[in-house]
Amino acid sequence: MSGQRRKGGGRREERRKDAFTSSSSSSSSSSDHPRWNKYFYTKKSEEKVRQAQAALRKITSQAEDAMRCVQGLRLQIEQQTLHDPPQMLADLNSALERAERNLVGILCKQTGAEQRLQQVKHEQGLESPLESPDELFASDSSISF
Repeated sequence: MSGQRRKGGGRREERRKDAFTSSSSSSSSSSDHPRWNKYFYTKKSEEKVRQAQAALRKITSQAEDAMRCVQGLRLQIEQQTLHDPPQMLADLNSALERAERNLVGILCKQTGAEQRLQQVKHEQGLESPLESPDELFASDSSISF
């Protein structure tokens, strides 16, 4: 019985393929319509830009979170008193080092995402030529170590 279902399903697919090919052969295909190609290309381009912007927003949010973490750890280290055990200060210092390494990695990702967004916009003709990584870093005044 299951063999019959499979066989019937195949027939439907064949009919669908035949119907599709016969209708596309009787009328011109979508690639022959310049308006359709332009519309499809525009929508695809807009989607690429939106995806690049979303990736950049996500990474920027991660960078802000990591920056707050580093600032919090620095504040904790500053507030350590002489009466606290030295192991606690050592633990905070190692946590700060890990957080700073994490922040540097996220900032590198952010720079890559910014470059990718500029590249996508440049490919779409929406923006001027790409900036070099030095120009990107020079323009970002929000980073302070």
